[in-house]
Amino acid sequence: RWLTNDESPESIPLAASFVDACASNYAHWMTEVLPRIVLFCAEERFLDVPIVINDGLHKNILESLFLVTGSEREIITLPIGRAIKVDVMHITSVAGYVPFERRNKELSNHSHGLFSSRPFEILRNQVSGLDDVTEKKAWPEKIYLRRNSGARRITNAFEIEKLLCSKGYLIVEPEKLTFLQQIQLFSHAKEIISPTGAALANAIACKPGTQVTILMAKHKDMIFRYWTNLLSPFGICVNYVLGNIVENQDLGIHGDFLIDLDCINELLEE
Repeated sequence: RWLTNDESPESIPLAASFVDACASNYAHWMTEVLPRIVLFCAEERFLDVPIVINDGLHKNILESLFLVTGSEREIITLPIGRAIKVDVMHITSVAGYVPFERRNKELSNHSHGLFSSRPFEILRNQVSGLDDVTEKKAWPEKIYLRRNSGARRITNAFEIEKLLCSKGYLIVEPEKLTFLQQIQLFSHAKEIISPTGAALANAIACKPGTQVTILMAKHKDMIFRYWTNLLSPFGICVNYVLGNIVENQDLGIHGDFLIDLDCINELLEE
């Protein structure tokens, strides 16, 4: 990006590259980068091929990677500004895509996300039988995911949490759980309500028939079909409750929004 050049790149004979500009973003990792790794590792002919990934990825991202690759495969981390010369390089084709940021705001009908269900099916099978041996617990069936990020905040989140607690929902902060704990949480849940955000990518572990309700703002550039495109192939029911942007409107789809409590009540009754 800055026309930097590594004057002394290391040389290796063989590798598969999964370096990606969006790798550090949990949702993009789960829906775009990890699926390619899943498909690559599923091929026995590539069993001994080292994998190159971005350096400095979050521990939960690395945990998901190791569950897919196993303990024997060599993992090479590439820091920003460094390069590797590879004699034989494997590159996988796209298995999922959604624009990270739209470059041309004038275009209409932009992609809301396209995904291949096959790598998710493989991943679901790989993690379905795993348990977090460090903590045996009864996982809740009804959860609300609290969003602690500074963008796309729900301005009346406290009132929503109070309402949902009265309806038997447990408030969860996913970022405080390990990757495997998050997968277990989602796989046992029957009803999930959450603001739109990266943590919802774990819903690929949900069982068919799970009700997933996404709270998001009304905006002409919002990718409304993203979660439907991702989850509906697995028989997961996706609902939306839309609110109006009331703060930080200059941030576009990332502005803070208000959800009408009556809409939440109506959804729960239905």
